[in-house]
Amino acid sequence: MKHSVLIQTRKWQIMSKNNCNQVIANYQKNLLKNISTWLEILEEMSKNTTDTSGLPKLEVSLRSGRLYAGSVIGLKKSTNETFVMLLEHADLHTKSRIHLIQCEDIAALSFIDPDIYLSIFSKPIVSELELKRKLKVVEDELECILSKPIPVSLSTSITESDRSHVLQMAEGFPEIFKKLTADDISKNLIFEQISDIEIQMDKTAGTILNKNKLICIFAKDSDIFLSRQKEALFYSIEKVL
Repeated sequence: MKHSVLIQTRKWQIMSKNNCNQVIANYQKNLLKNISTWLEILEEMSKNTTDTSGLPKLEVSLRSGRLYAGSVIGLKKSTNETFVMLLEHADLHTKSRIHLIQCEDIAALSFIDPDIYLSIFSKPIVSELELKRKLKVVEDELECILSKPIPVSLSTSITESDRSHVLQMAEGFPEIFKKLTADDISKNLIFEQISDIEIQMDKTAGTILNKNKLICIFAKDSDIFLSRQKEALFYSIEKVL
């Protein structure tokens, strides 16, 4: 009996050590980035939400020894300096504040609840049915903008792991075409030249217009922020028209 307990205890110790090593490896893989990269990642997150209370919290330590805590809601770069805008949420003792911090003065970032930061890099699972349903919503919005139906199809290169990224990019189509059809001349041009859209995945992004079919190629495993990928998609569509 005593021998059995020792074996079980040893197994538990090994499992605990393995789990600990896995967590540390996960932290090293995803969280070990330089300060400027993290500020860009967090600023990108703030662009895609209207609920600032859900943004990750962090502590910013300055070289002077001052410490600020809050969520990144902006980043301003210029030739000579870069500022980060940090929102400090109100609590029982203090009012809400916004701090403008010169990035060159930052000595360290401290992640509050690092597991929340790990979730930034996890891709949500999107089923094939959910993707088709949401693409139908995109088609309806495009029809309202362009005054004609524009089917959006997926090539066979779209895999299960691609669906989340495809959906995020495709949901940018209405905003892109709204910009492209700002005047009647542009709207008529797009009305005549585009009859349907096909989404493909490849190593590099690009756009092709072939016999009234707009082929939009999204990049696999791109390190470029989503807002910049959508901006590049806008210019690539504009270029082929």
